[in-house]
Amino acid sequence: MLLSGHHFRKLNLPDMPVAVWGASAHYLDGKVFVTGGLLGNKSSCKVMQVYHIDDQKWTTISDLPQYQCGADIIQGHLTLIGGIRRDAVTGKVTGKLSTYVNDHWEEIY
Repeated sequence: MLLSGHHFRKLNLPDMPVAVWGASAHYLDGKVFVTGGLLGNKSSCKVMQVYHIDDQKWTTISDLPQYQCGADIIQGHLTLIGGIRRDAVTGKVTGKLSTYVNDHWEEIY
């Protein structure tokens, strides 16, 4: 389902490029951003998938800088909160905040 105005309406969307479950989805500027989730083998999905409502197409963009994290729209930007650092060899938990600005991730804390 997608939010249209103030109402939910059911739409049949094309399949996502990467099938996941337990992901976080947020609407911003005519797009639905899907972050994280688990793959069929229960490993963490480390890419962001975006559904472009006007074009009715999915794209996969930008590896996530962290995974198994929370996500929200903060001050008009998709923001990742906490989770596991992508660059951590041992899967170190982090308090990192990253925001998606101008088609790339910026660490803000």
